[in-house]
Parts: sequence; C-alpha cells; structure tokens
Amino acid sequence: MKWITTDQAATAAKQGTIPALECSLEHHQQGRDADWRELRDAITRHNFHLQGELCAVCTGDCTTCPLAIGKVAQMYCCNKLWNKANMAFEVLRAYFSNANFRAFQEAEAGICRYIEEVLDKERAKEKKPCKCKAELRHGDYGTECDGAQWAVLYRNVQLEVFGNNSGSGITTTNTWPTSTRKLGNIFDDLKRNSEDLEEFSMNVRFGERIQVCAWNKKITIHFINKDNPSIHDDREFNIDEATEIHQKLGQLLATAKRKQK
Repeated sequence: MKWITTDQAATAAKQGTIPALECSLEHHQQGRDADWRELRDAITRHNFHLQGELCAVCTGDCTTCPLAIGKVAQMYCCNKLWNKANMAFEVLRAYFSNANFRAFQEAEAGICRYIEEVLDKERAKEKKPCKCKAELRHGDYGTECDGAQWAVLYRNVQLEVFGNNSGSGITTTNTWPTSTRKLGNIFDDLKRNSEDLEEFSMNVRFGERIQVCAWNKKITIHFINKDNPSIHDDREFNIDEATEIHQKLGQLLATAKRKQK
C-alpha cells in the first residue's frame, strides 16, 4: 500500500477544502482497509499514525476545521470519533493483537463514514446552482455567472440568445438559464437616452440630497444638506469627465449586480 505522506497532505491542504477532505478520507481508509501485516509494518516504520501531519484538513486551528464539532480541541475532531480512534491506535501500537486490530479498524470505519458525510455536504455546496433568473424580452442583455455576455433578440418569430459563449443564436422561451444575471435592455437604454433631461434630484442617506444638472456643456452635482439647504457642496465636470464617470459607474453597477446574492 502507498501510504499517504506528509507532503501529500500538505499539498492537498493548499488545494482547498474538498481536496483536503478527500486526502484525509484516503488516509483513514488506509487505516480501515490495510491488512494486519501492512498496518503493523507501517506503524513500526512511522508511515502511519493519527496525528495532524497526515491529515490535510488539520491546520492546528480547530476553529477552521470542517471536521470539528463545536469544541475547539483535537479530541472533539470528527464528532469525537478521532479521540476514540486515536486511543484504539495507541492500544494497538502497544500490543498488536487481532482484537486490538479489529477495534482500531472499526474506529477508523466510523471516521471514514463521518468524513464522507462532510465531504458530500461540501460537494453539494459547490454544485449548488446560482439562484439568478432572468425573465427575458427583446433587447435584454446581461452576463452569466462565469462572466460570459449575452443579448436577446426577437428573430424568426422567436427569441434567440446571442453571446460570446452562446454562438450565433439559441432559441429560448421568456426565461434564460438560472446562471443568468440580466443587466438591462438595449431599447430601454436607447429610449431613455433619446429623451432630454436637464436635471434631477434625489434624497440620499446621511441627511443629504443630491441635485444633478446639465448646463453649458457641463454636468454639475450639488450635495445639499436637507435640514439646511444653504449648506451645499458642488462638483462640476466637463462632458468628457462626466462620460468617463458614467461608463465607470455603469461598470461598477454591473459588477454589483453580478455579485448580488
């Protein structure tokens, strides 16, 4: 048997929770499945033990261990099963009898079942589908959770999705997959930008009101104290500056929407 080494455990630990749990499970499976002679020789040669160096999820901080239950002490690891297995291991190491061998492997089997349960939960978290959902209409656009862009257009009496990952056109209904985040509608944007707007104002937090004006080829933003309107702070931007702010703000909003839970 090729026993798990400390280097393998350290490498798995750096790869994330699931690889670390898989490595830890294999380590305990080896203790569970080895024959009498294999296990005796491995223990004698210090190739197998139950200390943290051979457990890829053991960092020395039990508060971050996915196998720890409540208490922050090694004896509570694996729902207290580690403590039971470790005591059986010490008894076996002191006297390598058939009875002690069976007791140890039964304890290891309990740990394996527990790690498998934790591993299944961690895998389920990774496979959990994104809750995003888009109700689509002609001209909608957005991104998928992996960053791919898409747009929806009405063609040949049906909606089709186009994008850098979607190809030339995929027929869809009025919804697109749950990994989708809709960011806007092309035609709503065009309509809104074709209508004149010279100023707008809105209340914001912290007792302020903002007023934004377009005048003399400049954009001016007034930050006004709602309780005392005579107190205000003004910022003025030329068209180029305001355009860059508009583009960057749009990018920030799209980022926030993609990351929104």
